[in-house]
Amino acid sequence: MLRSIRGRLTISYVALVILTVSLLGTFLVQSLNYYQIREVKAQLKAHARVFSHYAELSFLGNALAQRFGQDVNAKVWILDAQGVVVGDSRLPQERTLGEIVSGPLVEQALGGEISSELGWQDGSRVLYVAAPLTAQGQVVGLVHLTSSLADLDAALRVTKNFIILGGALALILALLLGTLLAGNITKPLAEVTAVSRQLAQGDFSPRLTPRPPTEVEELSVAFNYLTERLAATMRSIKEEQLKLYTVLSSIEDLLLAVDETGTVVLVNPALAAVMGSQDTDLIGRPLPPVIKDSELARALHEAGHSAQIRKIEVTLPGSDVLYRAQITPWDSLSGQRGAVAVLRDISDLKRLAESRLEFLANVSHELRTPLTSIKGFAVTLQDELAANSTARRYVKIIEQETDRLSRLVADVLDLSKIDARELTLDLRLLDLSGLIIQAVEQLMPRAAAGQVKLSYRLPATLPPVLSDPDQIQQVLLNLIDNAIKYTPPGGEITVSARAGKKQIEVAVADTGVGIPAADLPHLFDRFHRVDKARSRALGGTGLGLAIVKDIISEHGGTVSVDSEPNVGSKFSFTLPRVHPS
Repeated sequence: MLRSIRGRLTISYVALVILTVSLLGTFLVQSLNYYQIREVKAQLKAHARVFSHYAELSFLGNALAQRFGQDVNAKVWILDAQGVVVGDSRLPQERTLGEIVSGPLVEQALGGEISSELGWQDGSRVLYVAAPLTAQGQVVGLVHLTSSLADLDAALRVTKNFIILGGALALILALLLGTLLAGNITKPLAEVTAVSRQLAQGDFSPRLTPRPPTEVEELSVAFNYLTERLAATMRSIKEEQLKLYTVLSSIEDLLLAVDETGTVVLVNPALAAVMGSQDTDLIGRPLPPVIKDSELARALHEAGHSAQIRKIEVTLPGSDVLYRAQITPWDSLSGQRGAVAVLRDISDLKRLAESRLEFLANVSHELRTPLTSIKGFAVTLQDELAANSTARRYVKIIEQETDRLSRLVADVLDLSKIDARELTLDLRLLDLSGLIIQAVEQLMPRAAAGQVKLSYRLPATLPPVLSDPDQIQQVLLNLIDNAIKYTPPGGEITVSARAGKKQIEVAVADTGVGIPAADLPHLFDRFHRVDKARSRALGGTGLGLAIVKDIISEHGGTVSVDSEPNVGSKFSFTLPRVHPS
């Protein structure tokens, strides 16, 4: 009962009534008792003053006591100056003549003062009053009055009984009224509780009826507004969930989200279909056994704890379908962490890529023989034609275009090997200074023919790197060759290298035409050309920089470019340093 507001309010009312009745009853009884005793004391003292004047007229003795006893409703003793009872107003068999009475009351009366005190006699209260009896200005004795307060005590008991009875009735009334009032106060709270339970069950239709008092009315209005807002929010959430489910159902990619403990928090129907289950059967449970020990599960665990996006190609156990998975970590507002994986079926793309690579490789091989024949015949014809003839000029063009096609075939073959993972690196510990000097010297005649100054700037020593010398030589030749092609006469090309803490950086800087900012992001894409007409005129294939990027990536390095139109370009690549163990 004490745990409920209604019970506490009722007990509070009852306790307040008990306290009030107790205080008022005690005050009333004490006030009545004080008033009655004061009146009796005043009457007795008044009689005692009157009696004290009779001492000069009458002899101190029993007759005087009998006379006093007729005038007052009290027992009268006459005491002489030694405190001996010489007169008693009671019946002869009750008189105590000759008894000596002492005490503060007697002493004060013999001292000339009228005094009084309360006492007990035969189990009831009595009031004692003593007054001196004087004759010719001398205290010759005293009159001692004893008044019983039994009637007063009886009246007080009756009064107390009435107070207790009234208190009991007030208590019962307070209990009834307290229960009623508490019920009126707690009834709106009970309604709020009932409506809250319906809200918790998803029913947002109930509303509270505002009623007095003002506080309860304001609470009802505020609660109804809160309910409407909550209903609107829940509708929005359900609509968003429906949209999300529709989107997840419409995509063919597989989606799987787990928390940091490996518990599934979200899947789409496509993944559930692959697992042979319903999405509701997977959510809230550990990873399915078919995924639990796979590379995908390990990648999800690592991404959830490292907070890094990962991209891998995986196959699910028991399936030959190849998926490209992008795994992204996620964090919730409550601090929960996990990872979400989106798996796209790339089996067909993989087969198409393999077919394309095989086709390019076959075509490239097939083109090499006729191109070699064409070049041979063109060279033979040049030797037999006049030096300045039109036919010789045409044959020269045929030779140049044959060379360009040969370079294109060679580049396509290189890219095909890289894409097919057929490129085997012959890794060696070497100093890049020798490769740089060799590449610069090899292309020095071409630079001189174009009136371009080609030089290198190298430190005294460079730390060794683990690389394939042939492949790095190809990278250097491609970058320097490009710089020569796009640097006008009078320009400069500088090849430099420097050692960092973790890598070696090689840069090819020129003072050529530069590259527009819009083309920089696509510069290393295959077949991308900044100036297509100039590139064709110079014999470019659009594959050189793509090959550079792929070779450096195979070595674990990076490629970058900084360029400003009409100022020049700087191509840089890095290779990891080899630290002595």
